[in-house]
Amino acid sequence: MSNKSEDVGQRIQSLLERLERQRESVKLQWMKNIITKDMDFIISLHQSYKKYFRLTPRQEECFSDIEIRYKEERFREECSWYENFSNELRERMEVAAQYYLRRGEYFYNLSSKITSDNSFIPSEKQYRALVENKYAAKVLEEHYKQPLYEERSMVVIRDLKSNRGAQFISYPEYDVRPNLFCHHGNDICLVLKTNAAPIYSSCKGASQYLLLPVGKQSPIIVEERFLKKYRKKSD
Repeated sequence: MSNKSEDVGQRIQSLLERLERQRESVKLQWMKNIITKDMDFIISLHQSYKKYFRLTPRQEECFSDIEIRYKEERFREECSWYENFSNELRERMEVAAQYYLRRGEYFYNLSSKITSDNSFIPSEKQYRALVENKYAAKVLEEHYKQPLYEERSMVVIRDLKSNRGAQFISYPEYDVRPNLFCHHGNDICLVLKTNAAPIYSSCKGASQYLLLPVGKQSPIIVEERFLKKYRKKSD
């Protein structure tokens, strides 16, 4: 057997031993399951190697990828990311995911996974791409800012003639309805709830308010930018 073959065999054996140690060290069961799956692949690779004394180019590529992924320092960093994924990180991720899910363009598959599985944790690279871009940053700023209008206060929906196509959201179905200003322009409303629905726009004033128009029975949800303070007219 050539020195090269011996080297490959040693690499495979060394990797299997490393994976076994790392599987025992992790706390999250789903991470243990992933390592077990990779171990099963390496064991299969080892059996093939012992039979043919070589790896195919594709086998070598897959083997090298796993070797790199499970390097001690990189593995420790990855474990730390998953095991210390906080509620604050999850909240920021979910706010960004709701925004991109409604946009239906970038990060749609990742956002669908996040919103459909509350135990899912993305990789650090996925998280930073989703949450730390300039559009998500604007959405998060809106989400965490102090609401301009307090609950139980009165507001007026702006009558913006130049924006007849603006939409509002019905409640509780969350259906999107067109022509906000045709239906509700100048309506006086009671603020029932701030941050009442996911933010769907990255513009300033995009936080959502649950409002009850005076004289109406059905609440609606309107973005802050389309509201102004109600000022009672003096007699």
